[in-house]
Amino acid sequence: MNLGFVFTRGVDLKLWFDKGLLFREKRIFEEQLASGSVSRVTWFTYGSDDEAIAKDLYQRGHLDKRIVVRAKPRFLRGRLGDIVYSLGLTFLQYKAVKSCDVIRTNQMDGVWAALLMKVFLRKPVLVRTGYTWSKLTVKISKHNSWFRVWRIKLIERIAYKVGDLGLVTSMHDLDYLIRELAVDRKKLVHVANYVDVDKFRSIRNWANRCDDTVLFVGRFSQEKNIKNLMIACKQIGVKLDLVGSGDQQEELEVFARELQLEANFKGKIPNDQLPEVYSAYQIYCLPSVFDAMPKTLLEAMACGCLCVGTRTSGIEELLKGGRGLLSEGVSAEDLAATLKLAISKGEASELRELAAKEVKENRSLKSVVRKESEIIRRVCLHA
Repeated sequence: MNLGFVFTRGVDLKLWFDKGLLFREKRIFEEQLASGSVSRVTWFTYGSDDEAIAKDLYQRGHLDKRIVVRAKPRFLRGRLGDIVYSLGLTFLQYKAVKSCDVIRTNQMDGVWAALLMKVFLRKPVLVRTGYTWSKLTVKISKHNSWFRVWRIKLIERIAYKVGDLGLVTSMHDLDYLIRELAVDRKKLVHVANYVDVDKFRSIRNWANRCDDTVLFVGRFSQEKNIKNLMIACKQIGVKLDLVGSGDQQEELEVFARELQLEANFKGKIPNDQLPEVYSAYQIYCLPSVFDAMPKTLLEAMACGCLCVGTRTSGIEELLKGGRGLLSEGVSAEDLAATLKLAISKGEASELRELAAKEVKENRSLKSVVRKESEIIRRVCLHA
């Protein structure tokens, strides 16, 4: 069986590689190939140089050769080129699309490329999203026009109507789609974000972990609420280490100096090196004002960190039930109080064990691959 995977509009292999995401994102496809649930995977990407990048990755043994990359033609440049390619992908990559037995998306932006494959070539389509586009847009942007929100919701409604099945990573997003967009419950399946628990696990004793520094891993962007985390760390007298990058980095570096907070910006670290990073810290904090289903939090849980988060839907879904500590709000004062409680918890073995157990039993790479493989088989049989 050949699985076709349509990249999010504008996303390419270089972006995955530069952001250290390639290792994490390719693992589900490699596991599907290893398990025999698919025999080939075709990636439809938006990078004109992606076939050359893939060739280099094959030669270095960093990408399974059964993952075939089909890149955007060079004459389609920039954002306009991405839009044209998303609309014409079915015909520009006709032979590759024709050879696919089922198509899966990654996010909603650009989903129409997959839907056109279904309309013109009758390919079954799994509409997979890591977050709900309209919900995120409303939550994090202060400058949304009613038309933009309406347009995004329309795209989502059409996608779930035309697609064979929607794969949703969180229960709160599933509920939102039913309640707000009137999506048929029968068209939705909860398939969690995954962690490769063979790699993401505790590799350092608690006593040997840093106890005077809080760890943050993720994008440096507005919705992550990092400034309030910085103020909270300053208030309780702990240091802050930040792994990642983003639009706010320069602003955050200036803010840390103004606060006189000892903040260490460690830059981007490849995903396969993060288990060692997580295992060096006792406390991990994700202070977001919105997060659909954060992968970094899952990774920190799997690596034995005591996790602190806000009561936003995705974070609360993971940490509720004693799997971590939840701040009552997103303010610096709320975060400071919760971090102070985390420090006072000492070893907090029960919380950490429950967190690691949740990831291992319900969100491991192997369990997610089994579920998704069964969905692919079922959809193909009924196509």
